[in-house]
Amino acid sequence: MNSSTNQILFATSGYDHTVRLWHPHNAMCYKILQHNESQVNCMAFHPNKNLMATGGYQQVCIYDIQSNTQNLLMNLDGVVKNTIAIGFKDKGTCMYTAGENKCIKLWDMRNIKCSSSFEHSMPISSLALHPNQLEFIFGDDKGAMYRWDIRTDQAETLVMPEESKSTIRSISINQEGTMMAAVNNEGYCFYWLLSGGQGDNSTMLRRCQINQFHKRYALKCLFSPDSTLLATSSADGTAKIWRTVDFSLISECKESKQSGSKWIWDLAFTCDSEYLLTASSDKVARLWAVKTGEIKRDFIGHQKPVVCIAFSDT
Repeated sequence: MNSSTNQILFATSGYDHTVRLWHPHNAMCYKILQHNESQVNCMAFHPNKNLMATGGYQQVCIYDIQSNTQNLLMNLDGVVKNTIAIGFKDKGTCMYTAGENKCIKLWDMRNIKCSSSFEHSMPISSLALHPNQLEFIFGDDKGAMYRWDIRTDQAETLVMPEESKSTIRSISINQEGTMMAAVNNEGYCFYWLLSGGQGDNSTMLRRCQINQFHKRYALKCLFSPDSTLLATSSADGTAKIWRTVDFSLISECKESKQSGSKWIWDLAFTCDSEYLLTASSDKVARLWAVKTGEIKRDFIGHQKPVVCIAFSDT
């Protein structure tokens, strides 16, 4: 086993064309990777913690983050427009990307070649991989959501409530595959109970609950690792943490000294579900206590808005 698998990894990026790697316990930046040709929209660590993938405008890059140099291993060919989602599946043997090119692409990590793809009719605005590793749920600018089953290469349109008329900004599925949430440009959060999804059975959506958690754009939703919490963030400058049992508000993460409105673009929970990390347009990433909404640490160094986070502590 590689010794890097025991590391806690935390990276931030955004519009200043850099990726910063941090020591989470003291907020010290220990490495800066250059991403010169584009802003960074999304990031993900490989399960072995040696590699990191980033998605930007007409760029998908893979870095060796354990190298002593700023080692850009590869810039993938044929990437067009903005990549808005990136991640790894099947224990890291496959990488996936999606975005404004209207495609979900699967990349074989042995040769970094596209092994499969699905083409949608319009730009994809959000994407989530089901824990079964066989289904993707994605949304678009019209407020529609779909399920792509890799086994059959078929896509199914999901039945959406009438409140879903604007861009689906984020989708999250809990680790057990029993709950799914999505948020849109109007601040609505849609919540479903899920069943099936194992063996040859497709995932079924059982019920949709609708809440307007924010008055401005909702930008991100994320279930906690223990599935008891759902965090949502917004252009209203807040990240809110809700109990999944009844959607009562536990805490609101909002900096008391903020002037004007900042956008909180991205979220990540620690593995114990006790802390929340945020990426903000005020150039700062923050660590918050879930129960109190108190700021525990500021990660300062970016020169422009921070819009994405990659975090791994397992």
